[in-house]
Amino acid sequence: MDVLTWLRAQWDRVLGFALVAAGAIALVVAYEKAADTRYLAEQITVLISGGLGGIFCLGAGATLLVCADIRDEWRKLDRIEGVLLDIRDELALPRSPAPPEPGAPVRRMVGRTLAVPAGLAGLVGVIIAIGGWEASASTTRGSSALTAAGWSAAGLILAGVGAAALIIRMKRSVRLREVAVLTPVALEGARRAARRRSVPAAGPEGTVYFATGLHHFHRPGCAAIADLAADACDRAVAAERLAPCPLCEP
Repeated sequence: MDVLTWLRAQWDRVLGFALVAAGAIALVVAYEKAADTRYLAEQITVLISGGLGGIFCLGAGATLLVCADIRDEWRKLDRIEGVLLDIRDELALPRSPAPPEPGAPVRRMVGRTLAVPAGLAGLVGVIIAIGGWEASASTTRGSSALTAAGWSAAGLILAGVGAAALIIRMKRSVRLREVAVLTPVALEGARRAARRRSVPAAGPEGTVYFATGLHHFHRPGCAAIADLAADACDRAVAAERLAPCPLCEP
């Protein structure tokens, strides 16, 4: 895999790390600049542009990194579901989930009903933060600069709420899909375990076991019917329509 292909596949993780690094650098630069000035309005402007801007970059980077991990889980479920669809006949799994029909809409992790409001909340929060920075940069009064800083902080909080809602919905979608994909396998395993327990290792004298659709009857505990649902009957009755198992020789 060349570098460009890897960057296209991991763009969210690469951008996330870049934003985290940029946020850390912005915080350090803001601290240095704020320490070099004695004017409150100028310090607040530096705080908003460097401090809150750095915090925004850190939050945006962390959000992208978390989303990248969640998308990795979604891709793993894609691969697991593909394998299960290929071997479901061998595992005797139910026919759901069925493969998508040609032209069917692609299964999405987050629907538009949440993605749009979360995106709008983040966009409005960024606009408010930028407006607070512009207001603080254009004033020399400390009280006005403090008010602008409050608006910028409120904008960042609103953007954080939108990002948190998006992450929570993505995680919930992954968990629901895990249940849908893996539940048939778990249920089939439980059924097979129950079937193994349904055939005792020993039974009354003259009792044999047979599985519907097969042509032999067996002793209790025979390995040939270990994973099958078996019914018990008298040996004489079974011998009228079935042949004895060559493995256990009932």
